[in-house]
Amino acid sequence: MRKHRMNMIQGHEQYKMVYETLNEAFRAKHNLVNRDEFVEKYGGLKNDASDSSTELAMEYKTLKALKPIYSESDLSTAKENLERNFSPDILPVDKYHCHLTYVKGQSNYYNAVLLQSYTRPDALISAQFPAAGSTESLFRLLKDFDTSVIVALSSLTDIESVYTNSFLPQEQSSITVGSFILTHKSTLKTPNVSKTKLVLRKKVNDYQMFGRSYLINLQIRNTCTQYFLFVVSLK
Repeated sequence: MRKHRMNMIQGHEQYKMVYETLNEAFRAKHNLVNRDEFVEKYGGLKNDASDSSTELAMEYKTLKALKPIYSESDLSTAKENLERNFSPDILPVDKYHCHLTYVKGQSNYYNAVLLQSYTRPDALISAQFPAAGSTESLFRLLKDFDTSVIVALSSLTDIESVYTNSFLPQEQSSITVGSFILTHKSTLKTPNVSKTKLVLRKKVNDYQMFGRSYLINLQIRNTCTQYFLFVVSLK
């Protein structure tokens, strides 16, 4: 780089960017798979045995090696709200934390972080299943970030049996949590996914409501840890 692009760097930030780009390029192997090879490649990864020598395990090891390391100072907001998290080991980094709109007498904290997609730096939100007393904060998150889809990575029935903290209404009924009303509209069940349409409204006063529809996709299979996460997509 110095030999062929000696005048490429114009300042400290550019030098840092080039260094990080080259560092990642050298550490991460080339994983491009064309369309014709994808199905076969994906099938092979799915059939891998659960040991540390498989290709899937090696890719996961590489991915973990590229993961940034954060210090205690990067988790200051979460540390101040430990009682609002399921685990002290799964905490949001301040830089990516989703802060809720200020409401008098309520916390603006919820365990949720912004995630990037291949097109946008803030396309997704990863958030925890609502801990006891934080269901209203989840509804505030949905409203504040204008979300329209929630994907649950595990069966809600399994999680709720552990935490006894159901936030979904029964079929064709509603529940009220704080200033929000959540109404069940319909459910379509398939072999692997249950799709439920809900309407979330926020009470402004006894006569006015904020309302919009949310399509919630519930994964039937229990495939994640007890610290259940949502992945919430932004509109």
